[in-house]
Amino acid sequence: MVDTCLFRGAEACILRNDRLAVVVLKIGGKIASIRKDDREYLYQGRSEEFIPPQFEGDFGKFDLSGFDDMVPTINAGFIQDGVFAGVHMADHGEVWALGWNLEAGSDAIRADVDGVRLPYHFSKELKLHDNVLSVEYRLCNKSEFAFPCLWAAHMLINAGEDTRIIPAECGGLVRSTLDMSSRLKGFGALHSWPETRDRNGCAYHLDRLAPRDAGVCEKYYFEGPLRNGEIGIMNPGMTIRFDPKTIPYLGIWLNSKGYKDQYNIGIEPSTAPLDSPENARQWGYPALLEGHGEIRWRLEIEINPVDPVAAGAEK
Repeated sequence: MVDTCLFRGAEACILRNDRLAVVVLKIGGKIASIRKDDREYLYQGRSEEFIPPQFEGDFGKFDLSGFDDMVPTINAGFIQDGVFAGVHMADHGEVWALGWNLEAGSDAIRADVDGVRLPYHFSKELKLHDNVLSVEYRLCNKSEFAFPCLWAAHMLINAGEDTRIIPAECGGLVRSTLDMSSRLKGFGALHSWPETRDRNGCAYHLDRLAPRDAGVCEKYYFEGPLRNGEIGIMNPGMTIRFDPKTIPYLGIWLNSKGYKDQYNIGIEPSTAPLDSPENARQWGYPALLEGHGEIRWRLEIEINPVDPVAAGAEK
């Protein structure tokens, strides 16, 4: 069932069944809330009213909550070459700050938006199947010319000190992209996962938040394309699934009150790593949307009645 509503003062649609309730805003197409019974699974901002965005504004000054889509970049910058050389790519992309077309169907929410600085069309359709939210995405280049572009989820999880990140591919290496706390040794540094060592040689875990009083914030990507597109979140019980053939990279944001005094985990499946098409290209990863090109992908978020199989993992 789908209804229109106001969520924190913003126009929205709510999709629900007897298991879940999902709120999608007209502004940014943001998935603002995923609730099961009385539990909220997405991080909520501190403001009672939704903070409206400003196009090409500083993402950090607006509503840091819920699940936004990042297109065509995360980091701000300028396209360096080609037909679109000199075009500005806004902080965290464009679509989070735009008004979307929002359509309430009988059992689905359909949302779409057009690019401003670049000629793309981006759409998604959300449906519920029992305790699973399914999102079907489509990104199209409306021109004959290729341009640098990525999609990344910006999914902030309502997490605590006992939350654990459990990807299907455990172990291996991750690469630092954000190091506000100076523990990850700067952009591009490689680390073992799930346990690594900081600049002082002290061991710590990358599969969980630091204690609330730590005041640290960092982000990393799993190194290289994924072989398995599944990640579990223990407490709350969630499983996120995607096809690694179309979404081959995964970023993790860990904010233990090191940024904006927030305590949350960000899960960021992406078509390209390292937070911008330019960074991806410099490190040898493709991040182009070809002329008249189109990509489609699907993301599933399962809200588990109990935590994932790794519920027996160390707490």
